[in-house]
Amino acid sequence: KYYDQCERMGQANADYALYQEAKCYGYQKNSSKKIQTLEKLSDTYPNSTYIDDADYDLAVTYHTQNEYAQAIVAYKDFIQKHPKSNYIRQVYNRLAQAYLNTDENDMAISTYKYVVETYPGSQEAKDALANLENIYTEDGNTSEFFDYVRNKNMNISADRQDSITFKAAESKY
Repeated sequence: KYYDQCERMGQANADYALYQEAKCYGYQKNSSKKIQTLEKLSDTYPNSTYIDDADYDLAVTYHTQNEYAQAIVAYKDFIQKHPKSNYIRQVYNRLAQAYLNTDENDMAISTYKYVVETYPGSQEAKDALANLENIYTEDGNTSEFFDYVRNKNMNISADRQDSITFKAAESKY
């Protein structure tokens, strides 16, 4: 209520008020109002210091609502608008997951590979590699995964390769 009043009065921190209002809608599990408020913030205050937070929250909200097509659009928009954001690595991994959720496995694979290659050593790269392993294992295509890992000069033990191969065979039966 107070955030809404602040924003309507055009206070100096109206962008902050809108962002906090959106967060409150999220806590109340009112995703449609949260999305509406985040979109308003993005449209009204495109140069706000909270804009990358708002755009990230918008994409994630679409994703958590299983609105994957809209999430993909929002993640791509985020990447274009905020390439230097602290959220960027997370956005790429979430984008890949949204691709998986829409059965766009090739896009998911290429996006995960981008994370592995662009942000080596990061937690997001480790997560992306684990997700690649899962995709290739579920598809029964472990040799392609092993080739990718070898080509990127990453080590994977023989025991781990055996485990992955067994998991792939097990998932087929």
